Amino acid sequence: MTRKDIWRIRLGLLILLAAVIGVAVWLFVARKNYRPWDDIQASGMLRVVTALPVEQLSLQQELLTSQKELAMLERFALDNHLELMVSRVKRDRLEHAVRHNWADLAVSEIELGGKAPGLTEVASGLGTAWLLPRSAINLKKQLEDFSVRKAKLFRDDTPTGDLPLIVEKRILRVLTQNAPSLHDNDQGKYRGFEYALALDFAESLDLKLVVITVPDRDSLTEWLREGRGDLAVAALPFITEIEPPPVFIPKARDILFPIRFELPQPPKNEEPWDDGIRYSLITGTPKEYAWFFRASNPELKAAADAYLAKHLKSGFYAGVFARYFGSKASLASQYKYEITRSGIRLSPFDHWIKTHAGKHDFDWLLIAALIYQESRFIPEVIAVDGGLGLMQLMPFTAKEMNCLRPLEPEQNIRAGTGYLAKLYDRIGHGVEPRERLCFALAAYNGGYGHLEDARILAKEQGLNPNRWKGNVEKAYDLLTQEKYYSKARYGTCRSEIIIRYVNEIMTRHQDFAQLHREAQRNNNR
Repeated sequence: MTRKDIWRIRLGLLILLAAVIGVAVWLFVARKNYRPWDDIQASGMLRVVTALPVEQLSLQQELLTSQKELAMLERFALDNHLELMVSRVKRDRLEHAVRHNWADLAVSEIELGGKAPGLTEVASGLGTAWLLPRSAINLKKQLEDFSVRKAKLFRDDTPTGDLPLIVEKRILRVLTQNAPSLHDNDQGKYRGFEYALALDFAESLDLKLVVITVPDRDSLTEWLREGRGDLAVAALPFITEIEPPPVFIPKARDILFPIRFELPQPPKNEEPWDDGIRYSLITGTPKEYAWFFRASNPELKAAADAYLAKHLKSGFYAGVFARYFGSKASLASQYKYEITRSGIRLSPFDHWIKTHAGKHDFDWLLIAALIYQESRFIPEVIAVDGGLGLMQLMPFTAKEMNCLRPLEPEQNIRAGTGYLAKLYDRIGHGVEPRERLCFALAAYNGGYGHLEDARILAKEQGLNPNRWKGNVEKAYDLLTQEKYYSKARYGTCRSEIIIRYVNEIMTRHQDFAQLHREAQRNNNR
């Protein structure tokens, strides 16, 4: 065998090795870049990514195509016993998110007929496309079959069907004027007495609430008749003589506030009210409200009457009333939250906060208090010091916790909560749990090295190195002085910021816990 033959053999082996590696890499990528339909069903979750707001953030005068798309997918998820999890990314990252298995499909009013390498599209039936991995053949078939059967149901912009159709579509459209007495759009989030009540009514039916604003009062009932909404909300006085509804509910008793649910006396010298509209009246608040329904929708009105009859006498209503009409100095007025059947809802990310807090035996309200401190629940925040996302992960911390996409809410919460747990465990079991939490929070904000310095200095000063309040807290304060920080291993630190950070989060945790308990207690009345 000549030297030339040997080189040929070597070259052939190298080519073969490269081919084997290439196939292995291809198989690995192919295995990772999508979830088969069976895996989606086994997980119980369908992951959707969109570039449009998940929650309604602005006033609108029609049901948006994006809301129809999400409603369709909620119906699809429900039919297949799945939970729909929706995340947001920038529009130019939609394809990337699906390609790298961050989501099972992308939904964002995407035009049909586009070309996305490695992806395929499903026609939603609404004139838009849903993107999913080309290999996800079974998921595509399921979505195509669903679209053929159900899309027509969602295309109609002016449906006048009763409750069964509304439940099928997964959306409750509420018509209202843009009036602060009914609701207000506060820094991108709806809030207000009437909105809170309508939201809870929608959730009691497992529906998504969409607020549609009419240009003026005259349009309110006109749009309702036309089918541009399912119910209308208005503050009184609003109408002329009203035909009494078929259900009479007596004055509520034994509740925290003087709330009444009763029939009004028709005003004098006015034209009679159009009998094509029915209403339910809410009184006993600074402004009186009415919910209006088409006379052809008796089932929806009956559901609303039953809801109001139950909840206007409940602790839930008392909590909502206190939040929006109670003392301005009350604890409830300090935070933005919603009262739900299980307690309070602080953000659109509560599900993930509860999930990842539970994995590390943290109270989810503590993690929520930390996130509130770090980002006020705004996931796209990037701080000047490099902190990223909801829990303000530093880039090296994100890398340490294997968080590839720190601006993605779930990944950020997973990594941030995991990192806090890592610090908590590092402190050791010789410290009481509450003190360990304080120390972990101090390390999360200022670094573990400065925590060690402060505990060592506390011991040197005759203080308790295992206590935060008045002990390690005081040692942190001393580390601002040169005679102390010059001897510390990690030098000076932002002591004032660290101390305030820990104390504010612990106080806020107590506040959240109190509001949560009160909401639960009221709901159980």
